[in-house]
This record gives sequence, C-alpha cells and structure tokens, in this order.
Amino acid sequence: MWSQLRQIVGRRRQVTVLLAVAVAAGLLGGACTSGLVALIHRSIKAAVLPPTWVLGFFALWAGHGALGVLSSIAVARMTQEVMLDLRLDLGQRLLGSSLATVEGIGEARLLAVFTHVIDTLSHSLERLPTLMTRLALLIGLYAYMAWQAPQLFAVFVAGMGLGALAYVVPLAAYRRYQRHALAAHDDHLRQFRALVGGIKELLQNRHRERALLQRHLQPTGERLKQLTLRTVLMDAAVERWGEMYALLVLALMLFVLPGWTGIARAEVGDFLLLLLFSLGPMTTVIGFAFSLQQFGAAAGRLQQIGMALSAPASATPSPALPVDGPLALGFDAVAYAHAGNAGDEPFHLGPVSFYIEGPAVLFITGGNGSGKSTLAKLLCGLYAPQAGVITVNGLAIEAGNRDAYRQLFATVFFDFFLFDTLLGLEDQVDDARANELLARLQLGRKVAVADGVFSTLNVSQGQRRRLALLVALLEDRPVYVFDEWAADQDTRFKRFFYRELLPDLKRQGRIVVVITHDDTFYDVADHVLKLVDGRLVGSDSGPPPPAGSR
Repeated sequence: MWSQLRQIVGRRRQVTVLLAVAVAAGLLGGACTSGLVALIHRSIKAAVLPPTWVLGFFALWAGHGALGVLSSIAVARMTQEVMLDLRLDLGQRLLGSSLATVEGIGEARLLAVFTHVIDTLSHSLERLPTLMTRLALLIGLYAYMAWQAPQLFAVFVAGMGLGALAYVVPLAAYRRYQRHALAAHDDHLRQFRALVGGIKELLQNRHRERALLQRHLQPTGERLKQLTLRTVLMDAAVERWGEMYALLVLALMLFVLPGWTGIARAEVGDFLLLLLFSLGPMTTVIGFAFSLQQFGAAAGRLQQIGMALSAPASATPSPALPVDGPLALGFDAVAYAHAGNAGDEPFHLGPVSFYIEGPAVLFITGGNGSGKSTLAKLLCGLYAPQAGVITVNGLAIEAGNRDAYRQLFATVFFDFFLFDTLLGLEDQVDDARANELLARLQLGRKVAVADGVFSTLNVSQGQRRRLALLVALLEDRPVYVFDEWAADQDTRFKRFFYRELLPDLKRQGRIVVVITHDDTFYDVADHVLKLVDGRLVGSDSGPPPPAGSR
C-alpha cells in the first residue's frame, strides 16, 4: 500500500513538495497543540505563572492555528494536483492503447476509475494533514504523560495494547468489502448508462423498462448500498469501540488501580485528565487504518486498469509515412479474431487479401456480423492484424509506424462521436470554408461554425451524421472511410453522397472506402468486396499488386 502511495504521490516533484509541507506542518501543528495541553495542565497546578509561560502559550496558540491552515492549503493543492495528474495519465494511457484493449476494459469501468476511484484516492489523501496533526498531538501528550506518571502510563499502554488486537481482525473483511464495493459501483454505473443511452427504447416498451429497473438497476444498486453500509457500519463500530475501550481502561484505572497499587486517587485523576485529551486524536489515528484500506482498494483498481492499458503515448508524434504520389493499399492474408464471451466461439476475420490503388472508390458489402466493421478498423489501423500484413505503397505497416499510418485516414463510423468543436482543426480551417460546406450539406440554416465551434448539435441523427461528414472532409486526408454513412439519409442525400461526393473525392485523388448495403449505387464503385462470415467471396479485389510489393 505504501508503495502505491509513493507511486501515486511521487509522480511530480511539486506534489512531493506539497506532501512534505502538509506532513511537516501537520506534525508541527500537532506538536504545538500537545505543548498547549501540557502548558495548560502545568499552569493549573502552578501557584504562580511565570511570564514566559504566558508568552509560550500565545506562541503555541499561533503555531497551532497557522500551521493547521498551512497544512490544509498544502494538502488541498496536493490532492488537486494528484487528481489532475491521474486523470491526464489515464487519458494518455487510453490514447496510447489499442482500440481492442479499451473495448475489452469497457466504458463503465473506465468511467468509474475516472470519477469514483480517483475521488476515493483524493479523499484518503485529504485526511493526511489531520492524521499528522493528531499523531503529533498523541506523541507529545504520551511523552508528557510518561514523564509525569511513568507507572500509570505503563499500565495504560498495556491495557490499550490488548485492545489494539480487536482492530486487526476486521481489517481483512473491510478490505474485501471495499474491493467488492468498487466492482459493484462499476456494475451499477453500467446499468445507469444503459438507462440513459437506451431511454427511447425503454419508454417504447414498458416490459423492457420494468426489466431494466427491477432486474438490473435495482439489484446492482442494492448490492452497492449493502456493501457501502457494511463498510460504514464497520467504520462506526471500530471508531466507537476505540472510544469505549479507552473509557473502560480509564474507569479501571480510576476505580480499581488505587486500591491495588496504593497510588493516590488524586494522582490517577490528574493523569486521566490528560488522557481525556488524547481520546479524540487516538480515535482519528485508529480510524485512519481503515481509511487506508479504502485507499488500497482504490489504488489497486487504478493499478489494475493502468496495467491493462499501455504506457502514456509519447508527446513526440511519429514521423509521417514516406509515401509520394497516389496511394496503394494492400492486404496480404490479413486475419483477426475477436475474443468471444465464456462458452462462445471467437469471431474470425480472414485471411483477407486485396489491393487497391488510388484514386479509387471501394465498396465493402455483406450481411450483419460478416466482419465489415472489423475490416474497416483493420484498414484504418485501429486494430493490428494478428496475422498477415497491411502495406502502403509496398511499405509494411508495423507497430512503429501504425500511428503514422492512421493519420492517412478520415473516418465516419456508424457509431461515430461528434465533438462540439472542430477539434484539432481550429487553426487549420477557417470558418468560411466550414460554413460553405455546411450550406452544401443543407445545414446552413440550422448550424453555423464560429471560431471553430458548432452553434448547436441539437439536430436529427441524420443531420448529425452530415456534421460528422463535414468534419471528415475538413480533415483533408488521402483516404476516407465511411461506415454505413447513408443508412439514415433520405433519398436525395443518398444520391448526393453516392453520385456527387464520392466522385468528387475520387477526382481529388483520394481512396474512398464505403461500407454499404445500397446495391442501387454499386456502379459508383471501382471495386466491390463482399464479406460472408469473415471471408471474402466472389469479390472484385482490385488489380494485383506490383511485383515485389508484398
């Protein structure tokens, strides 16, 4: 756990400095507080108060306040820095990972880490200055008590040592509950996302709506509630037990010890007055041991996701591929398999071989589940082939140049995501060019672009797909991939897409790959690939590659 803490906090020098300031200020603040208690205790028993004691009181009083504020500010700065750093690191790791890895982890788990897990870590870190203050106060008080009454302090330590054994037993169960609670949070978040994402389908079917609420959302929420309540119950029970046991030891020392040892009751009472000051700090320190279990569970989940993802992507972009003139894309016995669920057979694509030289229009057809989208993701470099090789002008695409290869493509997938800005294009495309294309796509009366920002995204799904097309066209890449783009367009825009836009892109020297079922427009394509169960059948795969290109 401490290695996880060092790994999380020690990532940046500024965070390490802030942690050191927070801990040091907390310890010094606690020392000032224990000094105040000792000074007040001695002043009560003193017949005359020396002036230096009065000055000492105000010095310790000022130190208690100022150091406490400094520690709180430092830890607040530290936790915010750590949260930002962890979230940015997770984002960089996502961008440095393969699409298959991210898909395998799942959106719900990633969002849970991005929010709940990191928030849990920050909450644990925020308690550090309080712990340091209370710990320093305890150490100071115990040192003073041992100096004042060593025999009584030895009895107290022996009694509390026996009580400490009661804290060791529930730690394992508490740690287990924390791990299960994080997993339950993932499940509950996934069901809530299903509710939000599928709201139209749910409202349309009362049985489906009831099934989601009663069979999925409510059970996962109930499990999360129960696990959270168990941890809260253990927190409260352990914290209260600490106070109760300390009071029990206090009572035994007050009522039993004088009769056994002959120590004056007044001396015992004087010692117990100091002991009362230590009960609150002692409970805080004991409770922090359980807080560390929350930290450990959250850090373990973060590490688990981090290990599944790649290391952060390099800030230096890979150099562009050394290709000149018209592009030629080749697939040579490319194969890929999706891991199936438990008991299911994995889906296999390939081996697939074809070659296409630009400018050209390529159609990919086939039934649902035939592998069209998988082939498109392989073509774009989002998936890495598990067998075979992809080439560009005879150059093999490998791990070292796959990112540069992806930069050749502009895409609109069927499940596209539309940003509310021309993200990454703000400094490359002027608003006039974007609004000109909006007019051509018959969206000029509904949407405008100003300073690279869309005026609205509150349009129909078909119109959103046109906005995604607009962004792809503005990217100005040599290869375009459109996945069922015309599926939700009316007849007029289907004709525009196939009869006007695709020929225009071809005349500009581009390679255009279209996944489609619109056989009415197959004559637009130079080549048509048909997939059945992951294999090419009866397809025009283009001209053969030139000799030596494979």
